Amino acid sequence: MQRLAFAVGLLIAAAGIVMVAVPGFVLGLAQHPMVSAQLYASAVIRIGIGLLFWRVASVSRTPALLRVLGAMGLTVGVATLFVGVDRAQAIASWVCHQSLGTVRTFGLLPLALGAAIMYACAPVRRAA
Repeated sequence: MQRLAFAVGLLIAAAGIVMVAVPGFVLGLAQHPMVSAQLYASAVIRIGIGLLFWRVASVSRTPALLRVLGAMGLTVGVATLFVGVDRAQAIASWVCHQSLGTVRTFGLLPLALGAAIMYACAPVRRAA
């Protein structure tokens, strides 16, 4: 499970790198119409990641961080169920109207969170 949480952290950091390096790609994704199946899948994934972080917190280097991120993932996942496609499309439209610099700045958050998750879930090296 800890390796899976590490991999999730790696994917989150990679998303941050893409946002910083290629913000136009993110803006292009935000222009695609969203359907309810995508919204529900997003909610399920967020809830699953929240549960994963909550579960591996006790064996991680920073249990408090993973518990907080797990609780946030669960909360955001459940909230996503109540957002609705229209509101999600409005959020995507707002993102489309942001400058490349703003998208790059927002990309620093997942980059930092992904790095913190990878640190928390990395195996501890023991002195030989």
